[in-house]
Amino acid sequence: MSCLPQKYMRCVPKNPLSSLGAANGSTINTYGEKLLETSFNLRRIFRHPFLIASVQKPILGADFLEKFGIL
Repeated sequence: MSCLPQKYMRCVPKNPLSSLGAANGSTINTYGEKLLETSFNLRRIFRHPFLIASVQKPILGADFLEKFGIL
C-alpha cells in the first residue's frame, strides 16, 4: 500500500480510522486516503490514491508499481 506521512496533510482527523500491521509487528495508524498526482520528471503524471498514515517518509507500494507497469 502506498502511504503518505500524516504530517504532510493539513486537515487530517486526530483519531485514527484504522490501522495496518508493520513487518516488525507494530501497528501503523491510518487516517484516510488522498488522491495525488505525482511526477518524477518522466514526462508523465501518475495519479494514484495514497493512504494517510503514521509513517516517517512517503512509501511507494507495490500497488503503485503494479498499476503503472513499473514492476
